[in-house]
Amino acid sequence: MTVPVDGDRPGRRLARIGLIVVANLALLLVGLVILELGFGSWFSDDHLDALNILRGREILFEASKLYPGGGKVHYVRDRYGLRGGVDDPRRVDLLTLGGSTTDQRYLPLEATFQAVLERAAAADGRPLVVTNAGMDGHSTIGHLAALELWLPRIPGLAPRAVLALIGINDINADSRVRSAFDRSLEGSAWRDRVRLHSGLWRLGRNLHGLWQARLGGMDLGHGQPMEAAVAWVELADAEGADAFAARHRAHLEAYRERVGRLVDGVRAMGAEAILVTQKTADFRLGDGRLLGRRLADGRLTAGNQAWIRAIAAATMAVCHEKGAICVDMALELDLHDGDYYDLLHTTPAGSRKIGEYLYARIKDRIFP
Repeated sequence: MTVPVDGDRPGRRLARIGLIVVANLALLLVGLVILELGFGSWFSDDHLDALNILRGREILFEASKLYPGGGKVHYVRDRYGLRGGVDDPRRVDLLTLGGSTTDQRYLPLEATFQAVLERAAAADGRPLVVTNAGMDGHSTIGHLAALELWLPRIPGLAPRAVLALIGINDINADSRVRSAFDRSLEGSAWRDRVRLHSGLWRLGRNLHGLWQARLGGMDLGHGQPMEAAVAWVELADAEGADAFAARHRAHLEAYRERVGRLVDGVRAMGAEAILVTQKTADFRLGDGRLLGRRLADGRLTAGNQAWIRAIAAATMAVCHEKGAICVDMALELDLHDGDYYDLLHTTPAGSRKIGEYLYARIKDRIFP
């Protein structure tokens, strides 16, 4: 029989393992604290980092693989976080809010729909200074935070109107999706402080949002490949818009509430609210018909058309209730295959159509 020496007794081995675990946990904790202090904003009253606002940044993007004629795009956000080359915020007449489809970071500034709209106004003898406050990934949740924490901090910013291109990013922005993360940090002062200042919380929120978007079938990245349509064919709406809206009533009611607050927030700035709906490239609407894509293998698809149509209808309903300027672009503007470089984002040709369309739709409402 072998008698273990003191150093080999099982109890001491467990103790050593425990010490190693504790030491590693302590090192991990120290590392997290260092990261939090480095990337958080605990010693600042500036809340803009919590909104993922790029300020004073110049980035060179490569768009050559996204659309014909694409190349290097010099993307600039000024010291206030705006895109548009306006040196003085007091000159801004029209401010645009939205997500990546408003931001258009892979398009040169002069090819964005904002620049097209501005040129159309100038050609019409109605000069209009348009600036872009669209932020990649922002839903109406982000727009509401921008109206509260970002835009009021820009000196002299008092636009005549705010145009909000909204809807797509809200497909997964309802309380059910947020409850596991965002809502867990609501309800107390210290939790609000964490949300505003924690760099680790922001990282977790962004990763969570991207994961939920993928789970919902909406990959919001740029340049995601989309199978080409062999033909566009009329599809039957199996469930029907009313039945779909009833089944997702809670989600849509939460969205409607946010849109109403968005209009109120814009008016609190002293501006007129313009709400614009949008759609994706995988379906079309026209003459009361739903058109989907027939793919090379014979499959028919219309993507997330039911969600997008329901969100657009909710947007327009709130818009009319609030007496805002309502532009149902999802229904009225027919963009074609060459107008998108992926499921969501427009080429210069698509943005040109959007800019010209928007000017025609709003010019008589925003000019005296």
